[in-house]
Amino acid sequence: MVEADFDEFVAVLDTVCSYGSKPMSASAKAVFFKALEPYPLSAVRVAFFAHLKDPVRGSFNPRPADIIAKICPPADVDALLDEAVTQLNRRRYGGDDVWSDPVVYWAAQRVGAHTMLNLGRELLVKRFGAALEAVRREGNVPPVPPAMAALPAPGKAVTDKATGRAHLATILAGCKGRSERSLSRTREALLPVADRPDAVAKLLPDSVLAYARGAEKGAQRSPRG
Repeated sequence: MVEADFDEFVAVLDTVCSYGSKPMSASAKAVFFKALEPYPLSAVRVAFFAHLKDPVRGSFNPRPADIIAKICPPADVDALLDEAVTQLNRRRYGGDDVWSDPVVYWAAQRVGAHTMLNLGRELLVKRFGAALEAVRREGNVPPVPPAMAALPAPGKAVTDKATGRAHLATILAGCKGRSERSLSRTREALLPVADRPDAVAKLLPDSVLAYARGAEKGAQRSPRG
């Protein structure tokens, strides 16, 4: 909340306290507002009315801790931590990761994937729990982003050698100061895939394909005697 929310906050607080034991002083209201300042007014308003419906605490004036508990109910940190570790491992190794709540994903990201998968359990529970609370408090949690494609593990690549050489040649073709002999080798690597109709040729820039095809035509026009 911001200072401009204070009057509306007090109006809601006065309404809730009118059902309780006694009115709250002006200084107590100011302290109450300060304690709930990290949370958005919309969430605070909902929490106040949830307090009124509480069969145990609803008959008494709320305290800041009562409202915070309604905004951020205690979570089973251990269970959410297990979920986060499992889903991070799936994401890491190319599986389909499924998250019960984006808050869990972003809390894990705040801790860091390496820490999540390597830190001792006792310390990790505390750090992850603090991250969960921070992400919830800040609000406006974005959805879980799709996993980024990872490089294949050693020995698991499916690209053939000709295509691999062509991709490397594409990179080298843009380097300055190449010798004629080096450029000739680049052309040789590009030629086997330059005219292939499959997706491999589509991966190469048009300028590179033209470069390879032009070199081939030049060679045909000027055969060595």
